[in-house]
Amino acid sequence: MNQTLDLCGPARLDSLGGRPATAAVSDKAVARAYSVAFRMTGNEADAEAATQQALLRLGRQLDAGSLYQFTVRAVVDLRRTRPTDRDEPVSGDAPSGHRLSRLEAAIAALPPAYRDPFVLADVEGMSAAAVGELLGVSVSVVKDQLHRARMLLCAALRDGR
Repeated sequence: MNQTLDLCGPARLDSLGGRPATAAVSDKAVARAYSVAFRMTGNEADAEAATQQALLRLGRQLDAGSLYQFTVRAVVDLRRTRPTDRDEPVSGDAPSGHRLSRLEAAIAALPPAYRDPFVLADVEGMSAAAVGELLGVSVSVVKDQLHRARMLLCAALRDGR
């Protein structure tokens, strides 16, 4: 996570009584939420915004088990409210020269319709049914998007992009 990111600081208060929205959420859960948001959005600013939005929703719901789902929904909502050019990956987010960096860059270059199910299913280990429920699509759509994402990743890694 970014060193300056303070998702648990006093400025992040919920609307119910001024308690920190993250009082019931561990730092590990916040870091995981930020991680999935970063992988889905491809840039730090949108990942921070989505994670903060998820924490605000969590503060209203007071259900610590829902942070992950709130984060994914916040990323999807963020994309709906932003111009489409924000969905383009930010170049330079991943350092070059390392296999993992190439893979991360290839994932970031995927269109959001393929990147989201790939990150949730193949990186985070969710089932196709759970991904479909979270993204609001059928299992067959998730499987199709996963197949296409994998094919695009194979081509990108083979071509050295």
